[in-house]
Amino acid sequence: MDLVKTVKATVSGDFSDTVKTWNSFLYHVASMPGVTIINSVTHEFIGGGFTGLVLLGESHAAIHTWPEKGAAWIELATCGDPAALSLFPLWETGRQNVKQTNKICRDDRELPSV
Repeated sequence: MDLVKTVKATVSGDFSDTVKTWNSFLYHVASMPGVTIINSVTHEFIGGGFTGLVLLGESHAAIHTWPEKGAAWIELATCGDPAALSLFPLWETGRQNVKQTNKICRDDRELPSV
């Protein structure tokens, strides 16, 4: 049984505007069906880029940007409806290294798949 469905991707685009990128990320996460946003946090780096985490009732969504490289890494995970993951629009400018994994890592003590 899969407890958590995860999608990870490296995407390309213009991530130089931290506020615009974060607001877009939050908007898309909030638009996914069946997710409940509990809280969010960001950390901006000196010289540009940021890391952000959205804590969901169903798991989490995370982003890390490298504006100087025009790249961002995102991860979306849910123990709810896995269809929500497919509806998250990875930045229109490109998708690279999209990987979907399934993890079971609670009482059965199995290690997460990589």
